[in-house]
Amino acid sequence: MSWVAALRTPLILLIAVGSCAACTHFENPIEGKDGVELDDAILGNWRMERPEGRMDLSIVGEGGSGMLMAEINEHGKDPEDLSGRVLTAKIESHNFLSLRETGASADGWRFFRYEISGDRFRLYPDADKFWMNAIKNKVVTGRIEKEKGVEYAVVTASGEELYNVVRGYSAVIFSDEMIYELVRVPDDDEKSAR
Repeated sequence: MSWVAALRTPLILLIAVGSCAACTHFENPIEGKDGVELDDAILGNWRMERPEGRMDLSIVGEGGSGMLMAEINEHGKDPEDLSGRVLTAKIESHNFLSLRETGASADGWRFFRYEISGDRFRLYPDADKFWMNAIKNKVVTGRIEKEKGVEYAVVTASGEELYNVVRGYSAVIFSDEMIYELVRVPDDDEKSAR
């Protein structure tokens, strides 16, 4: 899998659910105790660099949710622009991010547990296998679908139902292995990098 494909699978970066046939599709974002919100700590410009290239993200507040704009620059290829809607939820002592790609290919939400520490924004993926089992065992509302020989979960639960499931099972839903670490980019650095 290429670097860009790996980025597109969960984070988009976060958002392109449609490019991951085996990924869980969520019809609703995770809600916190008081509904959906946007954590101001994730707003701003972020960057991730890898040997294969660089990804620049900008997250801005927009009407109670966030808008994520990303530019992926893979060496030797044309830049790729992606965008998505971002919501956050705090449940117990953990922070969760719900992300949905915007545009014609939008196909559900992706979930991440996240941490902000200093100028670092770390994202941890959800476990697709958990959701498959949760649907089969009727822990959460949803269905199992199959496309091109690959089974995947479609979680149809409401935000409130997701809150209860995540609150009860967050230790096993989200990996302890970080998938992305982004570094905050001061506004002046972002302008000069483009």
